[in-house]
Amino acid sequence: MDFSVCWQIDITADTPEEAARQARAHQTRAGTTATVFEVIGDDGSHWIDLTELSEKDEPMGNFAEHQAEQDAITARYEAEATEAGTRGGALTAQELATILAALRFYQQCGMGNPENRSAPIHDIATDGGTVIDLDGDEIDQLCEKLNA
Repeated sequence: MDFSVCWQIDITADTPEEAARQARAHQTRAGTTATVFEVIGDDGSHWIDLTELSEKDEPMGNFAEHQAEQDAITARYEAEATEAGTRGGALTAQELATILAALRFYQQCGMGNPENRSAPIHDIATDGGTVIDLDGDEIDQLCEKLNA
């Protein structure tokens, strides 16, 4: 079956692209309330709230399987780091993946430009004004460094 899936939000932005980025940021942030969709199919229109679905119905599939895979990746990373003598304060694979995702999201939302970020995020990016924040190219370099 074919469906048309709609989600709507009112956004104030300077460009259509900026509006789309803000909407996407709203959908993907932790604790989002952007979980209700209108699904239109041959049998009519339905409002679906994903927060009301049980775990087995979630698009991610079985969480236990996902967690087991993540645990295996973390264990492998920690074993390699211990063998290399770098474990001390090294990040787990899960922590590293989260940091990389956050950096790419920060970059995708144009936050390499101080005008595109909130005051609290700017404060974090500049360590309270004690360092110069990274621009988009420098964020790319950091991601590459973290992936090395």
